[in-house]
Amino acid sequence: MPFSTVTEPASDADLVALVDRCGDLKRLLVEYACQHFADEIRRRLARRAKAARTAAASPVPTVVDELIHENDPESGDSVLECFVRDSPGLSADDRRVVLGWRESVVGVFELGECAGSTIRARNLVDDLDYVLMATTDDPSVLARLAR
Repeated sequence: MPFSTVTEPASDADLVALVDRCGDLKRLLVEYACQHFADEIRRRLARRAKAARTAAASPVPTVVDELIHENDPESGDSVLECFVRDSPGLSADDRRVVLGWRESVVGVFELGECAGSTIRARNLVDDLDYVLMATTDDPSVLARLAR
């Protein structure tokens, strides 16, 4: 399915395909960040460990996600932009999806109703409601959402 209608998939099947593709793209992006920015990830983890003096549950996903949205000091591009530039096999629609992640929502969320792989959440910072969709079908992740 082409993703030219990223903001409004035509059908439920299109939406499921888009979410699945986003999961694939996110995995590729995280692999890219870990391969190309491993030294920076290690530095950030060491700083966090030193500051906290205790082991956090798992700061790695948070550190990688923060890095992905920041600019690379060498090129001035975000890791997202570096990934798109260095991935010639991405389709134009995939590039548009990945670059759209530059505009992420940050906040403190109150989780609400869970239905399958979606969950309603209220951002307590901007007071807006969001529907979050899991980009994995891993039963353990979905079970944690349902709690």
